[in-house]
Amino acid sequence: MPKVAKVSKVNVVGACEGVKLDKRFYVPGVTIETSCPRCNADRPIHLADRYLTSPTVGRPHDAMGYCPDCDLNWPVMIRVDVTVTAVDNAQAEAGEGVKE
Repeated sequence: MPKVAKVSKVNVVGACEGVKLDKRFYVPGVTIETSCPRCNADRPIHLADRYLTSPTVGRPHDAMGYCPDCDLNWPVMIRVDVTVTAVDNAQAEAGEGVKE
């Protein structure tokens, strides 16, 4: 097995913008807190259950809120960004910076 050298310095440069994401883009763990504009009831949008339709990275996108009591939909303007973070060797070996 070949030896693997440890890198002493890593920089992440640039930005991800304008990339079209999947047609049905789910984001588990993210909730948009919003309320019905008619009855003012809290109506969170759980992005693990409700997908975004073809969002583009770095551009405004409408997530749709819904109130079952009023049978009303409304747009909630959001922006999806992508973050790339360098993790140094010590963090990687310790399992730090890993999200499951």
